[in-house]
Amino acid sequence: MIMDNKLPKSERLNSTNDISKLFKSKNHVSYEEFTILFDHQKGINQSVKILISVPKKNHSRAVTRNKIKRLIREAYRRNKHIISKFHGYLYLGICYNSQEILHFSEIEAKIKVILQRLNDKI
Repeated sequence: MIMDNKLPKSERLNSTNDISKLFKSKNHVSYEEFTILFDHQKGINQSVKILISVPKKNHSRAVTRNKIKRLIREAYRRNKHIISKFHGYLYLGICYNSQEILHFSEIEAKIKVILQRLNDKI
């Protein structure tokens, strides 16, 4: 089986209507520094879209916010197979709520745990 290990633009959540729908839904999963907001509906077509957020109050410099987003995006890209079996649409918002910058291995381990919890919840 060939794994699609990419994160194309079609998998990024960028519609303002979809983002507001995500934040209005009260579904979330938390684990240490991360909070994942999600909105889902079962259906025929499969669509998983992701939004990554690093608050400005925790990291005032854009350079550090972008670095953290890159690390989270890569960790998600490597482990998105955990939630790929979902049928329907699934919107994810990953929020990083720490003032420290973690190493990639720590971020990846935490993303794995939180995606597994999300998979169990839905």
